[in-house]
Amino acid sequence: MITRRLQLAFTRSAIDSLSPLIGKTMRFKSENISPSTMGSAASHPEWSTRRWLVGLALSVFALVLLNAQSEFYTICSKSRNIYTVDSENPRVECISVRGSRIFEVGDYASLVGKLDIFLNFADRLPGWVTKNIWIGPRVIQIDEKSILVPGLADAHAHVIENGFMMQLPLVGAKSVQEVIDRVKAYILSHPDVMDDMTRWIEGMGWDQTTWPGGDFPTAVRDPG
Repeated sequence: MITRRLQLAFTRSAIDSLSPLIGKTMRFKSENISPSTMGSAASHPEWSTRRWLVGLALSVFALVLLNAQSEFYTICSKSRNIYTVDSENPRVECISVRGSRIFEVGDYASLVGKLDIFLNFADRLPGWVTKNIWIGPRVIQIDEKSILVPGLADAHAHVIENGFMMQLPLVGAKSVQEVIDRVKAYILSHPDVMDDMTRWIEGMGWDQTTWPGGDFPTAVRDPG
């Protein structure tokens, strides 16, 4: 007895699953095939050719899907809390991303539903094909209370405030006392400021949240 000789490309179950795709159902009563059955199969070489062609097509298809998985996905919000900054369509249910760019925006049916062809096709494939590859659209559902906005790049400077900070920089001060010490050092190193009691001394850059107690500096804290 010759066993499993026809498993060169697919098992019996795989061929049965693929039969709607190749247009012809091929069933075998047993995986234990006799020489006489092999002779019958040999008399139909188009079966073997067809199996190899289908196997090649599935391999290429799998590679395409594996590559698409990493660069194409869809994010959806059931509460439509995805903001597009488009006055005509400000809030949408889903947004599709391809690579590093927004590919499409819209509702679930228009972005994901139309890709269900992948899922329908997957139902016809054998398990050994689908268990290790991604089939269909990758969809990420965010929490209904969350919002999604485009990336915001806010690169700017407050020129006047930066000038004040350069006059008396207080960046890195670890306490109110250190701020006081820096102010005193500034006054002593600038006679024109020390001699003019009407002059304002302006400094910026401290972060009181890093100080013990986290309190804002006030005149009450200045012992002088």
